Amino acid sequence: MLPLTPILGWKAESGARIDEFNHSMVVRVPAGIRQTDLTAALQALLDHHDALRMHVVTDEDGGWSVHIPEPGSVPAGLCLTRVDAGPFDDELLRAMLTGHSVAARGRLSPEAGLMVQAVWFDRGPVEPGLLTLVINHLVVDGVSWRILLPDLAEAWAQAAAGRQVELPPVGTSFRRWAHRLQDAARDPALRADLSSWVDVLSAPDPQLGPRPLDPDRDTRATAGHLTTYLPVELTREVVEAAATVLEAGVDEVLLAGLTLAMAKWRPDGGTRLLLDLESHGRDEELAAGTDLSRTVGWFTALHPVRLDPGVHDQIEAWAGGPAAGQVFKQVKSQLREYGRNAIGYGLLRHCNPHTAAAFTGLAGPQMRFNYLGRAPGGTGDWSVLPGTVGVAGSGPMPLPYVLEVNVLLTDGPTGPELAARWTWAGELLTENEVYELADLWLYAVTALTEYAARPDAAGMTPADVSHGSLSQDDIDEFEAELDEEWGA
Repeated sequence: MLPLTPILGWKAESGARIDEFNHSMVVRVPAGIRQTDLTAALQALLDHHDALRMHVVTDEDGGWSVHIPEPGSVPAGLCLTRVDAGPFDDELLRAMLTGHSVAARGRLSPEAGLMVQAVWFDRGPVEPGLLTLVINHLVVDGVSWRILLPDLAEAWAQAAAGRQVELPPVGTSFRRWAHRLQDAARDPALRADLSSWVDVLSAPDPQLGPRPLDPDRDTRATAGHLTTYLPVELTREVVEAAATVLEAGVDEVLLAGLTLAMAKWRPDGGTRLLLDLESHGRDEELAAGTDLSRTVGWFTALHPVRLDPGVHDQIEAWAGGPAAGQVFKQVKSQLREYGRNAIGYGLLRHCNPHTAAAFTGLAGPQMRFNYLGRAPGGTGDWSVLPGTVGVAGSGPMPLPYVLEVNVLLTDGPTGPELAARWTWAGELLTENEVYELADLWLYAVTALTEYAARPDAAGMTPADVSHGSLSQDDIDEFEAELDEEWGA
């Protein structure tokens, strides 16, 4: 039996359907490959990465029983479908990709341990083929794909050469990690943060939309979707400003922009923004000797944050002046404070029954933001077809948030682009309202990059220095003195 990790515990408590909850992408494969070799490669992945064999059984009360059987228990033949796609043009092939992806999603069965489905579009001995991979989200995350795709390519190459497949070893197994998290959840040091997390969720959060979420009405089937793009030049400015002037992650720049945009967009005039943030969750510092660099699974850490851009000169902030820098530094400091033990929230709420009681009756955030990093890319065999990375669930699955924003750094035709996928409860927000927020976010991010281009711009905060007695005013004064000295 496998204990539930914080993210699995969160999903179990949601009561949502999990059978079609998946990640998917389409991969280019060499022309003329043999089904036997592809099957052998897929079998090697199933046997080598324990999470891909996970079984999840739900009892009458909604509780989960999770276990991982031995290697060899899931035959790759049940996970691979071949489609003869040689004679079809690109338009028909795209339609086939969509149809077979939906069918593959329907074949996923956590209770039967079928967490992986692959559809091979065989285009013959000359044309490279395509492989649609659909994996239940319970056993895969963004980091996992960066492990699985190279392993699949290597496994196929060995099988095609007639060799026994041998993949690089996994350090800490998903099973061992789950048990170590249970030990970490009982650490008394975690309790010091309990009241802080409770306070985050206890403060008022003005309702988005005319009513609260209804699990029967607000589902994936009734959700609205919108994808917006930051232009290539702006994307480049965000990435460069984050790494240099602002001394921040790309996600911190985007979140500062979203916080500023929400303050202008909300009809109630509130500036405080409560939302859930996702991080990779592979916090190896929780257990000495842990190595998760080659471990596949859903490791995501989910935790709430309450951000406030503060009361600054709004006109100056939106114009990219010094007030924009004040907004950024304030939001960045708040993010760093919450993020110092992000996984601890999930441990306290979902893995320790003694501390979980403190969260009873507290509603979660109405929004979620997730920066997924750079999408797997490249060209040639075993690379991901641009625009095919997706996350989906079945139509009846309740929406966990009124509004979700997933941002991915993609390789566009003229360079890297930040793509934002907006998903919202269709009965609570209108498409025009989400369009308006997306435009405001674009303008706010632009203002932050314009601030970063100023000669007096800086992004250092107390979280960036080890001397805990330094305040933001101390840092700003020190930076101003440096500018004056070196600029003279």
